Amino acid sequence: MRLVTPLLIVLAAATPRAAAAPPPCQEALDDPWFEHAVVLRSIDPQDTDFSDLAPLARALKGVQVLQLGEASHGDGATFMARRRLLRFLNAEADFDVLAWESGLWDVTQLERELQREGSVRNVAAERIARPWLSSELALGVFEDARRTHDGDHPWEMTGFDCQSGSLRDMNALGERLADLLDGVGAPFEPEDEERARNLSSLLMSLQMVDADGRKGLLAQAERMHAHVVEARAALAGEIGERETDLLARSLWSLGRFLALYDHIFDQGGINTVADNRIRDEAMGANLVWLARERFAGRRIATWVATFHAARALPELEPYDGMPDYTGAVTMGDVVHAELGDSAYTLAFCTYSGRVGTMSGTTDIEPAETGSIEERLHRLGHPYVFVDLRSLPADHPLREPQLGRPMGHGTLRARWPQHVDGLFFIDEMYPGYEPDGDTR
Repeated sequence: MRLVTPLLIVLAAATPRAAAAPPPCQEALDDPWFEHAVVLRSIDPQDTDFSDLAPLARALKGVQVLQLGEASHGDGATFMARRRLLRFLNAEADFDVLAWESGLWDVTQLERELQREGSVRNVAAERIARPWLSSELALGVFEDARRTHDGDHPWEMTGFDCQSGSLRDMNALGERLADLLDGVGAPFEPEDEERARNLSSLLMSLQMVDADGRKGLLAQAERMHAHVVEARAALAGEIGERETDLLARSLWSLGRFLALYDHIFDQGGINTVADNRIRDEAMGANLVWLARERFAGRRIATWVATFHAARALPELEPYDGMPDYTGAVTMGDVVHAELGDSAYTLAFCTYSGRVGTMSGTTDIEPAETGSIEERLHRLGHPYVFVDLRSLPADHPLREPQLGRPMGHGTLRARWPQHVDGLFFIDEMYPGYEPDGDTR
């Protein structure tokens, strides 16, 4: 299979296996396919001389939202690469919002508590997905963010997911809304106020009633949200428009979370990738809202699975036992439709290695001969950035090629239709291992 690779940024290793920068890849530099290749120094988050990353800043010119994907939630080398990229983006490229694939309200509370002293792990507990919470490689991002709080350009963290992992925060949201509405003379109806003061009971009750009961709970959530929207002016007079809109949006997100669970119960589980549609559409709508309203004019980086950030998945060609993406609608579809080229999706992929979470460690077999990852492996550099967006219309990578940026399973696709860039990692190592030695 013929593969042509576009503009590359090639990174030197940042792990104990390759402490020194590798020599320049003369094969790549002498090849007109790779004439723009740049050998970078490292991906070590402690390396704060970011002059080597200047080409990445140029690739992101005009981009407000950068979606930093991951093939799986156990990709430790990806965590490390993203951590250094985030340091660079904050220090040199004016990114100051980090949005996580976790609950909108949950991560907002995490951000507020991070301002105070205390264990990052304890602050993040229940608010961040467990694979990241259990990984020291990912938790370092929160320590980095905390250190920026005393500077001129601090990170502000938020979530965009409709899912919530913290019943405590869910109940705090309901209590705050009920108290505020009482204070401005626009209380919930008695039944809804009782529910608001134990808001997590909506989710818990959904699991114990029949289909008609679930529809009633969804209607109650929608009614409560409509009441908050109706009382917006009064609430804004008390706490400001920005905080009022966050509360209303968080309640709307909870409603979509309930709708997702209702759909799952109706279907008897998540049976196809299309069953994720409710969640993905809500995440996309939330991210667009963050970009246009809550953080208008600010640059946002996201920490998210590539499955959600990629777009046009039904156009992927079935291959190698991967799922059928017929009917799939992702967050990336919503974001791309609304934000266009002001959003950029960077997918991470690997040649071989291992991934790991608390659930276990899995080997990644070497990529198939002729695939994007296998051809990048042959260049001899452990890390490569490929800017797909800048390809000319007749570039061969705009034709179907094998690659595996989602779940480490091989797919055939015209990849620039699905993501805007690839960050290749030659050898993946786990995000978590029981003995703590991920590399």
